[in-house]
Amino acid sequence: MLRLGVAVRFAARGMSMQPLLQDGDLLTVQPVAAQRLWVGDVALCMVEPGRVVAHRVLRKVRLGDDLRIVVQGDRAPQPDGALSAEQILGRVVLVERGERRLRMNAVPLRVLGWMAALRSRGDVPAGALGGLTARWLRRMPGLRRYLA
Repeated sequence: MLRLGVAVRFAARGMSMQPLLQDGDLLTVQPVAAQRLWVGDVALCMVEPGRVVAHRVLRKVRLGDDLRIVVQGDRAPQPDGALSAEQILGRVVLVERGERRLRMNAVPLRVLGWMAALRSRGDVPAGALGGLTARWLRRMPGLRRYLA
């Protein structure tokens, strides 16, 4: 459906993106071209035949005319690899848990996503971002309640 330009909604399975995404959360994914992804976005990707994951974009790498997207689960120890544009299926735009809704394109979530990507990439020490992230979460009670 995503390849046809139609958004999809489904229940997430797994724990690789906790605490942001929980097993059973409903995700809404919209089609997106790989070049339109931002570092920090959560993308739906086919990492290998028959295995689709919703993982965070860590970086975009251009090799000549070839664009590669490096993704990793927030709790995963290493990236899934440098994926081709064809392996990118869409961008997670909404997460639903019970009555709670988390719009992933909201500016605070974009900033937190970018900080999570930097932490996963190892560009900054985890402790340095941990304090900053904690301060952001304290200022956003709706998000703090969602992650609890």
